[in-house]
Amino acid sequence: MRNTKERVLIVSSLNSIPPVVGGGREVVVQNITNSLRRKFDFTVICGNDCGIRSEIDGVKYDYVKVNHSLSPKKAYSYFSKSVLKKISNSKNFGLVHLNTLCIPLYKLGVDYILSVHNLPTFRDYEKKAILCIKNAKRVITPSKYIAKSVKRYNKKVTIIPNCVDLGQFKFSKRHKLKRIGFIGRFETGKGIETLLSIAKKLPELNFIVYGFTPQRLSKHYSERLWAKGIPNHVKKIFESLRSCKNVSFNPPVAYPSMPKVYKKIDLLISPSVFPEAFGLVIIEAMASGVPVIATDIGAHRE
Repeated sequence: MRNTKERVLIVSSLNSIPPVVGGGREVVVQNITNSLRRKFDFTVICGNDCGIRSEIDGVKYDYVKVNHSLSPKKAYSYFSKSVLKKISNSKNFGLVHLNTLCIPLYKLGVDYILSVHNLPTFRDYEKKAILCIKNAKRVITPSKYIAKSVKRYNKKVTIIPNCVDLGQFKFSKRHKLKRIGFIGRFETGKGIETLLSIAKKLPELNFIVYGFTPQRLSKHYSERLWAKGIPNHVKKIFESLRSCKNVSFNPPVAYPSMPKVYKKIDLLISPSVFPEAFGLVIIEAMASGVPVIATDIGAHRE
């Protein structure tokens, strides 16, 4: 029987989909394909470690092999060129949905919808991001906070907040406050200094940290990048946290197992100092019945 579903191409970023250890953009893309795959014929282009094609639950994945020993700039450059080559060889899609700001699809004359999951944080990337936003037929943002910045370059903005699968994240009321959770990358922007300060001031509480520790980051991105790219004060904070007897560290959890993580904590803290676009962990926690304390920055209030 002939396939009559409209073909949709979704272009993500360097990380693999289905997501291995979470990541907001990757989770959002998977949520889209899971909920709409019966209506559309999806092809997803993203990065992974092997660069092969596969089909999972009716969704086609065209992977670009990513060398994590490269600097982020070189990795994104290679990924961008690979994606442009793939798309130029196959333009017969009814809709192209771009989920990264580093790929200049407009150079191919391709009409696309753009989802802006976060704002660019370094200058040489910002110029490309602005052009990507300006040339999009429609821009989707997860929050009013991101929309406000995007509208400086493109007025055709639609706000669609991130969502969670309530069948996966089930509500369970908390009756005590002993286990404090922190879920995220171990970096300055996520507020690790604040986490350290809180843990030291509240020794009677247990702090459970889930995410990449410096050692795991070094294995993931190579010792060379760890040595050059991670500030010494971040390493010192990690060592200070390790010395706190009320702090335990856990490696990143496979995304399908995240509901189990929320069952192990009584409160989630999100002490980010860099503005968040629309933190998935916050709405996942609340959907699971876990109260949240977050810094009043970015889209946290939304």
